[in-house]
Amino acid sequence: MRFQNKSGVRRAAIQSRLPAGVTAQLRTDRDSDYVFLLNFSGAVARVELDQNGYVDVESGEVVTGQVELPVNGAYILRRNANTVQKDLSLARYVKGKNVVPVSATRIFPDSRVTIFQNDQAKSEKLNIQGNEVYFIQSDTRDKETNYVTYHRIGWRDDHNHLLYEISNNTDSDLGKEDLVKLAEEMITSR
Repeated sequence: MRFQNKSGVRRAAIQSRLPAGVTAQLRTDRDSDYVFLLNFSGAVARVELDQNGYVDVESGEVVTGQVELPVNGAYILRRNANTVQKDLSLARYVKGKNVVPVSATRIFPDSRVTIFQNDQAKSEKLNIQGNEVYFIQSDTRDKETNYVTYHRIGWRDDHNHLLYEISNNTDSDLGKEDLVKLAEEMITSR
């Protein structure tokens, strides 16, 4: 899953829209994050930086605003790993053997959201309180993490620029109706 690894919540390399052909990679030593901006576009590219306080690794100078990447060029930035603005929030509801993780991920207002599922999963579009909601039922185990999500429900909140996802755990007896009820409660409580 994109959101979590052994060390906790993963962050986007940079919280700005990247031009076509430009990638941003993140590496960290726990004190500092290193953001590698790489330009594969075939043209000069400009990247608007977010507000996370960057330093140019090569010059040691503070960098704000916009950076320019030459054709096939790279730019390496450093930022304090502890002051990064988070783009993901997680919560868990636990009752007995039922563990229900809830995530809210910041998205750009005009971004397309793609939901991934495996070939064996069953998916369905629902409507809850006027919101288009997806429901996915999957009974397969992830080979890398050994994690199984049997049911997952999610929706886009365009007013707050968030993508919400709720899922249950392998031992849970919660079904589609239960997750729909949780989603309804979250949607109506906004």
